[in-house]
Amino acid sequence: MTAEVGILNKQGVVIAADSAVTIGGQRVYNTSNKVFILGKSHSVGLMTFGNAEFMNVPWQIIFKRFNNNIKAVPLKKLEDYAEKLIDFVRNDTELHDKASMINYVESFTYRICEMLQNDINSQTNPSMGEDKFKEITKNIILTAVEKNAKAEQLTIGYEYIEFDNSYKAYVENAIRNFSNNSRLGKLFLNFVLDSELFIEFKKLIYYFITQDKDVLPFSGIVVAGYGKDDIFPKLFSYKFYGNVDKHLVFKDDQKVKIAQTGLSGNNTAAIMPFAQQDVAATILNGMAPQFAEEFDKIFQQEGLSQKVRDDIFKRISNYQRANFIIPMINSVTTLTISELAEVAETLVNLTEFKRKYTSNLATVGGPIDILSITYNEGPIWIKQKHYFELKDNLDYILRRQK
Repeated sequence: MTAEVGILNKQGVVIAADSAVTIGGQRVYNTSNKVFILGKSHSVGLMTFGNAEFMNVPWQIIFKRFNNNIKAVPLKKLEDYAEKLIDFVRNDTELHDKASMINYVESFTYRICEMLQNDINSQTNPSMGEDKFKEITKNIILTAVEKNAKAEQLTIGYEYIEFDNSYKAYVENAIRNFSNNSRLGKLFLNFVLDSELFIEFKKLIYYFITQDKDVLPFSGIVVAGYGKDDIFPKLFSYKFYGNVDKHLVFKDDQKVKIAQTGLSGNNTAAIMPFAQQDVAATILNGMAPQFAEEFDKIFQQEGLSQKVRDDIFKRISNYQRANFIIPMINSVTTLTISELAEVAETLVNLTEFKRKYTSNLATVGGPIDILSITYNEGPIWIKQKHYFELKDNLDYILRRQK
């Protein structure tokens, strides 16, 4: 896990990230690089959260290959950089490795089996008759298929038949590997594979794999800075899920553009937390985000109507905007770059502080990398860790200067 933040005003943009990476859900290493510059010819910074790899390739390698692809010619708008990065990830042949795509589909299938098995186990027991077990299993799968068939697909022009032709055998293999030696496991295996339900099961995998579903860890990518024609900074974020048969599964996440005035809903400043956002959201909103859900449960228990609940939340929201959000944004609007960096570092540090003393695993920590990007200066590292001593690597410094 990680804590990251982007802060923008008319002076520029600052992005900051901690260095913690969790391995296997049990060990945390404070050595990960999550903030990158695209190159000295471009006023663009990149930041990653979530999965540090895409189709088994580290993002820092993808960014380097992308930089080589666009070379040293600055693009007009930050949108151009974002679009070209997406096209590069979609078309780069190194990211179309068949073994990686098979592994992705099998891992996805295995996780869906786990999710279905949890639902099935909650409604069955080991002593249940086979006919009843099959009926419950069929209803659970068909209900899931019907529900997800109506959801928006993130891939354009990628039909189920193409997916089925490519991955039918690997979906079957994943089901066989999943089913254990228990009686219910064997029933699930035999019933799904030896009936028409297998077609519906494959459709379910196809729907999940091409939709906005956090079944497997996704990669969050932040693109921030300027194109050569941009006067004020912008920040865009995306979710990258995977690549199947050269069809990229990704989604636009958030977009912020700094404008000259705050009229017509424009932003003159913005604070954008990513990954573990709860601490930053508490500071910005004056209330932990979990409270809204808890309040709603309490209001329902007290018998308040939907109209009354909506009115209460509207009043709370108005109070938050007037007393927390607007004053904070107004303050950020006038800050210098060094002050923006201080705010960004503080928000990451506060998240680390909370995780350190309220969690079994300190999932935020280590050195904080801070990158500023301004119209005049381009990318400037305010803080950047290295896994080596710069003074002992003169050749590295000379290569960077070139």
